[in-house]
Amino acid sequence: MTSKLEKMFRGMVYVLPGVLFFSYQPLIHFGASESMNFEISLPLIWLVLFDLLVVVMGFKKRGFWRGILKHWVWLLLPLWLSLSVLWSLNSVRGLLTVGILWLVYLAGYGFLSFKSLFAEVGFREKFWKVFFGSALVVCVWCFLQCVLDLVGVPREYSLMCAGCTYQMFGFPHPNGFAIEPQFMGNLLLAPTLISGWLMLRNKKYLFVFFVLATTLFLTFSRGAIYALLVAVFVMVVWQVIETKKWKALSIWLAIVVSF
Repeated sequence: MTSKLEKMFRGMVYVLPGVLFFSYQPLIHFGASESMNFEISLPLIWLVLFDLLVVVMGFKKRGFWRGILKHWVWLLLPLWLSLSVLWSLNSVRGLLTVGILWLVYLAGYGFLSFKSLFAEVGFREKFWKVFFGSALVVCVWCFLQCVLDLVGVPREYSLMCAGCTYQMFGFPHPNGFAIEPQFMGNLLLAPTLISGWLMLRNKKYLFVFFVLATTLFLTFSRGAIYALLVAVFVMVVWQVIETKKWKALSIWLAIVVSF
């Protein structure tokens, strides 16, 4: 396997955390039918390009394709869903949905098959910088969205959804580059929880956790907020049992302040 392909693989992994935040903006439109819009987002473009790279790398790695058959149990769900297209009331939508599912499965298998590439010196440090850096940049945009809404900037420029403006609840709740605040809140869950877990071991992550948690609360996504609270509860219990100390409870103070 050439070093060029390996660099491209790692590069695609580096940009993934940032790409995921652009789930709705920008979009490439291809028209619409009676039941669906034909659109492509940045995460879908990333997924297709990443899978093409995995396929090319797969032909250069011995046993790559045999490994898929070896783990055939994981193929049962996508195979069943592929068959369900036959009796789907909307065959086009069903086919596209199943196609995306297969792309996700192939990407997951690619991560598993080439996980040795993640052992490169400095990879994790670079990845976490991009992971948290992209999340913080999006948080800044979310706060800016709120300011733009309050000063009367049209939604066409602030990218706020129709139900996100301050006229609805008395305060703006940002949707970032997602279609709704609920999706934005869910996208913030992973970086918020991981930064919280790291904060319990290193206080330098306190600022990162505070900004992420504050933005998550600002989205007013109840599902994301409930998930955050339940996950932090489990995290604290685990930490207390592991360390036999109660210092982990300090994370609740950070959550209260951010709220």
